[in-house]
Amino acid sequence: MPFTESINIIKENKEDKLKHIKLINKFKNARLLIIDDLFKENIDKIELNIISGIISYRYFNKMPMVISTQR
Repeated sequence: MPFTESINIIKENKEDKLKHIKLINKFKNARLLIIDDLFKENIDKIELNIISGIISYRYFNKMPMVISTQR
């Protein structure tokens, strides 16, 4: 599933805290996180907070990521 679609699903489930956390943890705890074309589409502040939280968690826990962007 494309990352932008996944972020939208996370946003849609904000009211269901348990599901919201479970979806975010899916990305935080993946063996390898690959994000292609990060920021290709315009994102809002909520999406930026979700993305930065996932990336920060993985960075500080020394978990592998591959991120590409055109900006």
